[in-house]
Amino acid sequence: MTRDQKEKKRRLIKDFRYGIIAELVNPYLESHKFVELLNAKATREYEIPYSKKTTITAAAIRLWIKNYKEHGENGLLPRIRKDSGNPKSFSDKEQNALLTYLEEHPEVPASTAVKVLLKEGGIRANISQSALSRFIVANGVIRSQRIAHKQNERHLKYQFEKPLECIQSDAMHAFPVPFGVEGKMKKAILIAFIDDATRRIVYSSFTHTERSYEFEKGIKHILKTHGHIGKLYTDNGSTFVSDQTKRILSIIGIPLIHSRPGKPAGRGKIERFFRTVRDQFLRPLEKHSITGLSDLNIRFKTWLESEYHRNPHRGLGSQTPLECWMSKVNYIIQTNQNIDL
Repeated sequence: MTRDQKEKKRRLIKDFRYGIIAELVNPYLESHKFVELLNAKATREYEIPYSKKTTITAAAIRLWIKNYKEHGENGLLPRIRKDSGNPKSFSDKEQNALLTYLEEHPEVPASTAVKVLLKEGGIRANISQSALSRFIVANGVIRSQRIAHKQNERHLKYQFEKPLECIQSDAMHAFPVPFGVEGKMKKAILIAFIDDATRRIVYSSFTHTERSYEFEKGIKHILKTHGHIGKLYTDNGSTFVSDQTKRILSIIGIPLIHSRPGKPAGRGKIERFFRTVRDQFLRPLEKHSITGLSDLNIRFKTWLESEYHRNPHRGLGSQTPLECWMSKVNYIIQTNQNIDL
């Protein structure tokens, strides 16, 4: 295998692992949902790059998550195997049972958890205190860390405080508008990015496609016009997020987080914005008078800046999105000038 082939192998494996854990490192995910999703992933079959295996253990997924949190995507690159700290007397199922119990009961010491699981039958073999300590450290479930994570989870939920700390993005299908010289009708699709903390729309545009190019155009606009994006939150099934888009975000240092299919709880703000667009912009619009995308976008921008951004928002303590944004603008981190956009 040539050097380029080896590098391609490492990259494909890294991308595969990231695809598995992306939903699990979502900061919105509550502990019980994490366990539910983890176990679901551990029971599925996959086409694993450069492997004859078709399944992944929960313990392996947990290790990828730990490495990702400590080292970013580089932590997902395959490397020479070392002692992971996992006790040899524990099966993968037993390791997962212990880790699950510790996450669901963050205040319980690990030694107590082992005793409980031994009694319940979740674990069959006992473990020495030294081996247990290594296991706890290796898997990042020290008691103080678990308690702190639980407390942060209560406060985090679905609310960020600073502009651009988290951006939600999605696409909304509208109605057909004239397209091209012949004026054939083609559906207009609104791609929008909303700031979680202020509800300001930092980029939006009606287009005829959901291709990744349109999504990347929005990201570049935000980085150039507003500042650095802390996290980007999208629907798991978004067609506009290509592998190339993921690599671009990785290079820039923007974590891409997916909501669970069919459960857009974390994307509530973008969903509510789209409802507002339908009720307050599209419904009263005289659709037959629209001459094309350009005309639709001009009318939409006018409504967005004169109505949406300037109307008091219940979720902002009756501030308008624009007022909220301006009151917190000093928290924005500027985009690194060395990044080639």
